[in-house]
Amino acid sequence: MGKDTIGILVHATGSTGVLHQLTGVIARHQGDIASVEILDNRPTEARTYFEVVLPGGPEALMDDLRALPIVRRGDRQDAAGDLRLRRLRGQFTASPRRTC
Repeated sequence: MGKDTIGILVHATGSTGVLHQLTGVIARHQGDIASVEILDNRPTEARTYFEVVLPGGPEALMDDLRALPIVRRGDRQDAAGDLRLRRLRGQFTASPRRTC
């Protein structure tokens, strides 16, 4: 199976170490983080968007991300390629395109 690039939008409880916990799960699944964007980082909500190159399917990674106590929701999205460019064009939305 080839490597696929996926987009992941994670909604979590904002706290110290959110990024550390999320990236640890990605690393355990041999994911190569191509880009990361912290969309919100407040005590009530942290939203983080990742583009990850995976050697296999995303199902196990998504399940493990969702199993973290800090994660409220994790959605798979089409990879943006260049999130900043899409934001400038007004094409990025925080709503999921596809839930895994």
